[in-house]
Amino acid sequence: MKQINLIPPDSGPARVAAARVFEDAKVSNHYTLGLESFEILKAYGIPVVKTSFARTIEEAVKLQKK
Repeated sequence: MKQINLIPPDSGPARVAAARVFEDAKVSNHYTLGLESFEILKAYGIPVVKTSFARTIEEAVKLQKK
């Protein structure tokens, strides 16, 4: 597989933030993005809904109350 530089030399803060999400996914061997995709959208100023992930019902109740 060919390696590419995800951060072009003339990149701005949004590209750097998005590239960081892709790099983290690559290091973790994630080939699809879930909640991480919201970070990319936010980096470019695109509004997103508040999203959280809960592993248990108790966590979900705590998150809902925030």
